[in-house]
Amino acid sequence: MLFHVTWYGGQNPPFLSRFMPWLPILPADKPRPGVLLFGHSGVDFFFTLSGFVMVWGYGAAAGNPRRAWPFLKARFLRIYPTYWAILCLTLVYLFFRSGPNDRAFEPWALASGVALYGIGPFQVPPAETLPYELLLYLFFTSLLLLGWPFFCVAALTWSVLIFGQNWDWMPVGYHRMLLSLSMLEFLLGCLGAAFVMRFRPRLLRATWVWLAAAVCLVVGVIDSAEVLIGDHHSIRNFALPYLALIVAGVAYELGGTRRYPRLLMLLGNASYSIYLSHYYLVLDLNGRLGRYPQIESVLGRDGERLLVCMIILALGVACWALIERPLHALARRMAGSSPRRSVTAAGAS
Repeated sequence: MLFHVTWYGGQNPPFLSRFMPWLPILPADKPRPGVLLFGHSGVDFFFTLSGFVMVWGYGAAAGNPRRAWPFLKARFLRIYPTYWAILCLTLVYLFFRSGPNDRAFEPWALASGVALYGIGPFQVPPAETLPYELLLYLFFTSLLLLGWPFFCVAALTWSVLIFGQNWDWMPVGYHRMLLSLSMLEFLLGCLGAAFVMRFRPRLLRATWVWLAAAVCLVVGVIDSAEVLIGDHHSIRNFALPYLALIVAGVAYELGGTRRYPRLLMLLGNASYSIYLSHYYLVLDLNGRLGRYPQIESVLGRDGERLLVCMIILALGVACWALIERPLHALARRMAGSSPRRSVTAAGAS
């Protein structure tokens, strides 16, 4: 969401770049690098965290085939009902929106959009990561069916094939989804969770968490400069720093009882709704606020972007309260599962 607010809010200057005078100077025809200038940083965090959460929530059930079907059912209920609701609202929006939207209503586009089949583009643009996630859920089921030995060998083999494609080590062909670096990020998250479960590190203070967050921020800005000159390395620049941040955060959690502001917990609960609903909201809000230049003159460019962020977060929370939460309760009742037994390890997509 923050990337789209930055990008569609005007990329020159990027979000918060005025506070970072040490940013690299690029040729005049290139935009200035800055925080969240490119969207892959959020996607990298998403996949790394997802792998961590899967093992953290279900690793204890490894080798227990009876947990495989409840896991898949929980994943289906987590992903599809809310997505379908947002898809319906998006189709209504596209129908009335000015401009050519005919392709979104073609039979094949509708079928792939409903099923989340293929690599997109989908009517709900952020949903393009979900087919990758669904494939990873199917792979993760092997941990429940066959246990750790098979899962580790399969994950290592998959990682080698991903490296082989992306760094031209071996002629494995081009498989955009199956051998995507996003899959490797998920597996790195799994490795991080296995490490924490095995060694149970504990941090009494949040110093290391803040340090890891600072590293992620600095590396992210440097990466934006690298991308502008034609280079990018998502594993080195994002997945590994994010993994360090996640491990440090969990170690801090294990170090004692923690309390967090309710607002942060609310945003965490509503994160999936915010993720699915934000894209066209960003476009429309930026367009509408652009008609009132006095807003930018008072708040400044970054202030206007922060205002857009707050509005989108509020609408995303409303979507969670009015759509996602009731749908989850209804789906659980129809599936005959208790909310208490439905471990939301998985709720962290």
